[in-house]
This record gives sequence, structure tokens and C-alpha cells, in this order.
Amino acid sequence: MKTPGAPPLLDVAGLVKTFPVRAGLLGRVIGRVHALSGVDLQVWAGETVGCVGESGCGKTTLGRVILRLIEADAGSVRFGGPEASDVRDVRALDEKGLRRLRREMQIIFQDPYSSLNPRMKVADLVGEALAVHGLARGAERQRRVARLLARVGLDPSCASRYPHEFSGGQRQRIGVARALALEPRFVVCDEAVSALDASVQAQIVNLLRDVQEELGLAYLFISHDLAVVRHVSRRVVVMYLGEVVETAECAALFAHPRHPYTRALLSAVPVARPGERRRRILLAGDVPSPLRPPPGCRFHTRCPFVMEHCRSVAPPQRETGSGGWFRCHLEEE
Repeated sequence: MKTPGAPPLLDVAGLVKTFPVRAGLLGRVIGRVHALSGVDLQVWAGETVGCVGESGCGKTTLGRVILRLIEADAGSVRFGGPEASDVRDVRALDEKGLRRLRREMQIIFQDPYSSLNPRMKVADLVGEALAVHGLARGAERQRRVARLLARVGLDPSCASRYPHEFSGGQRQRIGVARALALEPRFVVCDEAVSALDASVQAQIVNLLRDVQEELGLAYLFISHDLAVVRHVSRRVVVMYLGEVVETAECAALFAHPRHPYTRALLSAVPVARPGERRRRILLAGDVPSPLRPPPGCRFHTRCPFVMEHCRSVAPPQRETGSGGWFRCHLEEE
């Protein structure tokens, strides 16, 4: 958990990632998709940071670039402990250093069906990392796999079965067990509950929270479900078209959103109390193409408060009293 003066476990600064678009017989590059444009992010030990935004805003790309499953174009990703000597530049690590880092940074994928190899038994899916990193073999590996399955709420006897013999929620529990096998300190939850039924979502969310309290894990919780994010997160970052437009403590963001895009997102959350209504903010138009992001404020094409200089001048970063910030030319409500 964040403490005064403590350095973050994960410190991301100026992260940039583009993907080439090719066409023609020779595959010439005719453009680039701007997936991430100067993203800054900090995660402290033991805390959960939610990452929200519309589909295509760059949430999943951010998580995978942090773990170096995808290589960034620019920026820095620093990961480490309380001592300065423990901090490592993830982007500068060689193959050997990155292999060691895999024990401390893991990911839970969105789709519990495609993320598990259908030809491997659960014992091999969960125990593969233990063998690769030389942590356990033979009977000891079997014992550790059994403990991991029990920790995520599965019968250890399931280890001899294949993924197709499980329900979606059970498969996601296997994915959680696989991510915990190496006892990491940081886990990216990439839409980890979005493909599940509501009741199963609650079970997996409670499992993630229990494991976090037990092991002191830090999560980057990527989701489009704001209700789930509000339930699990301590801080929230809001992304739009490859940029972070607002970040704040979770309670402050939901009670007093500052960016017009954040207000529109929160207005779409269903109200739980019968008869209670929330004024819905409907945004005009569609999200601009990441091939050609608009100049100035990227949200200006849909913003109900757009001003002339929003179309050409990038908005400043404004600090808020809750310790967060937002990017907007509007100084007041």
C-alpha cells in the first residue's frame, strides 16, 4: 500500500507504442496506430490500480507493454523494491534479466478459454512455470500445484483433467493459480472477469482480493466494468485514445470526476436503487481513429464543453486536491 515517502513498486513514464499498418504486395507501411501516447502510471506495493476506458483506448496494450509482452517505442518502465538498488529498468533488461523478472510480474488474461492450452492437463498448465524456473520438480511440483489449486478454490484432484472439462469460472481460477505459481509481487488483471457471469465475477473478484491480502500483491486491474473497478481499486486511471486523461483516488473520482470524459463514463453506470435516476451524458460521434488522432485535446471531437483552442492546443495537466490530476482546458466546473 502507498505510504508517505515510499517509492512505487512500478513507475511508468512517457510510454509510447505504435503499430504499423501495412498495405500492398510489398507490405509498405502506410500509417501507424497510436496505441499509447506518453502514458504515466505508478503502482505501489499492495495496492490495486484500476484502468478504465472505452474499447480501443489502449488499456490492454498498456498492460502488455509493462510486462514486455509487447515492446514499447519509447518511455521507461521501472520495477523494484524499497531500495534504489532493487529498481530495474524493464525495457533495458536482457533475456536473462527478463527471465528473472517474470517471477515477479505476471498476467491473468481476459479469455479463460483461449488462454489455456487445450492439450495440456491442469497440472502441467499450473506447474510449467515451476519447472521452467527450476523451482520444483517431481513430487514437490505436484504438491505445490495441489496447494495452488486449493488456494483458488479448486479440488486438487482436478490436476489430472483438461481445460475443456471445466466451466468458464473454473478455467479463470486455473489462470489465477498459474499467475500465482511463481509468487509474483505484481499482477496485470486484463479484463479478468469480463467474460464471466455476474455471480462468477463476484467469486473471482473476492478470490483476487483474498490472495492480495494474503500475499501483499499489487494489481493493475484493467476493466470496462466501472462497478467492479470501484469495488476493488484504491486508485483509478482513465484512458482515452491512448492517453491518460484523469487519475485520482477511487472514492474521489467517483464522487467528483473532473474530466468531461470521466463524467460521461460514470453517467453510464446503472443505478442500483429502484426509482433513482442519474442524468446520462451522451457523447456525440464516435471515437476518432487511432491512425489519425485529432490535434490538441484528443477528446475535443466529442466534448460538450469544447472551446476553440481545444482543437489545436494540448490541455495542461491540472492537479486536484485528492492527489490526482486531469488533462483539460476547463479550470472550473
